[in-house]
Amino acid sequence: MNDVIHIDVAVMRDEKGNFGVGAEFLRINDPVKVASLFYDSSEFNSANRCLKAVLPELMREADAKTVRFRSKMEQFKRHEHFQRSLAILAQQDGLTVFVSHRRKGLSINTKVLAFDALSRKESIVADI
Repeated sequence: MNDVIHIDVAVMRDEKGNFGVGAEFLRINDPVKVASLFYDSSEFNSANRCLKAVLPELMREADAKTVRFRSKMEQFKRHEHFQRSLAILAQQDGLTVFVSHRRKGLSINTKVLAFDALSRKESIVADI
């Protein structure tokens, strides 16, 4: 298990209310894993609720002692909201977690992965 992994996240919603989540796992700015996740409209009614369920899933996929979530999404401006709930789960697994809102410097691939999940209507997680 390596020390730090950054996870860039994007969430998109289609006209039917389905959610697509794109995540790129980066170690020192090198991609090591991607996630393109699909959630049916019956699972969540808002991007906020989708994120509350998805971030713990992504945290479990990270092979690191410290996980740093980053996103341009408006929901991440209230990052303390996510960080508190994630910190409880992280502590149980001996991890440290941070959540931050970023305006620049994030991967464009996350939106492509989210859109791909909505098109495909299934979830895929893969090591690079």
